[in-house]
Amino acid sequence: MIKILQGWSKKGQRARPFPSVFRVDPAVERVKRRTLTIRIENLYKPHMQRIPWSTIALGSLLLIWVGSKGGQEVKSPQAEKSNAPVGMDQRGRILGIGGVFFKSANRDQMREWYSKHLGLADKGGGAMLRWREHDDPQKEHVTVWTVFPASTHYFDPSPAPFMINYIVDDMDALLDRLKQEGVKIDAKRMNESYSRFAWIYDLDGNKVELWQPTSVKPPQPENAKPPVKMEQRGRIIGIGGVFFKSANRDQMREWYSKHLGLAGKGGDVMLGWREHDDPQKEHVTVWQVFPTTTDYFDPSPAPLMVNYIVDDLDALLDRLKQEGVKIDAKQMNAPFGRFAWIYDLDENKVELWQAPSTKR
Repeated sequence: MIKILQGWSKKGQRARPFPSVFRVDPAVERVKRRTLTIRIENLYKPHMQRIPWSTIALGSLLLIWVGSKGGQEVKSPQAEKSNAPVGMDQRGRILGIGGVFFKSANRDQMREWYSKHLGLADKGGGAMLRWREHDDPQKEHVTVWTVFPASTHYFDPSPAPFMINYIVDDMDALLDRLKQEGVKIDAKRMNESYSRFAWIYDLDGNKVELWQPTSVKPPQPENAKPPVKMEQRGRIIGIGGVFFKSANRDQMREWYSKHLGLAGKGGDVMLGWREHDDPQKEHVTVWQVFPTTTDYFDPSPAPLMVNYIVDDLDALLDRLKQEGVKIDAKQMNAPFGRFAWIYDLDENKVELWQAPSTKR
């Protein structure tokens, strides 16, 4: 087994590479690969997980009454036969979220907090959340979650306090297309026996990491263990959403749609996946760009918010309460899921989501 996780240097750079690893607008633009593009005007609206694709549109509609201001009429898309953001016959597609990275001035304490309370054990090499492709469950992937020190140079030259990694099916095809489209591409490359990495920059100058796994199964750290014991209820199953702010929200959505196939103009993206240990259980990761004026992240000033899918929200909240974690008084219960919010040591707002069929 390849030992790939060696931790980070004191400067916050990799000691050795590892898999870096709705205000709702009134119209739905289109449906994409495991991706429902729903325009919602003021807030991102929480999402769907292990719900038949034909019912996702209904869930999205029901969300409007919770978060939108004034409530707008939205037409529901038909999602049973969703199309890929980039044609299925076109190589260089985004398969899912490969990594969620953010900075903290209290890196060690934050890692300890997430390990203790949410079971995301990161001892320097990242917490790995395993999953399978929705349309090809034989293909396994991991989403790497980690906290970087505020002094890290790994995000440079981007000033953003976060970076997202996207898993792609064909790095060369994607980079060739991005070059033709005039996208800013970092000259640096990282080629390992198990993976290939490249970096590009979006309209806001955010550094975007691209990752093509080259092995059938993603490499695992030695003696890898689940972040929380399987018999314990209230555990994190995977990433349910990645949301970030931009002063150029509409242009950013258009950029990601055109170049990376993520959503349409003004839409939310839903990337389907399956649980690693139980491929019959389906989930989605929602990707969304918010305007900087959004109040959905309040009271947190952070430009990034992550949603975590949980198997038992009540069990998790009970445990977090006993552990003294700050829990938002607001909760949302709807036919398509239950949502709650907590705050980490840096006062980042953390969204928790349990779909109706998740508790088992």
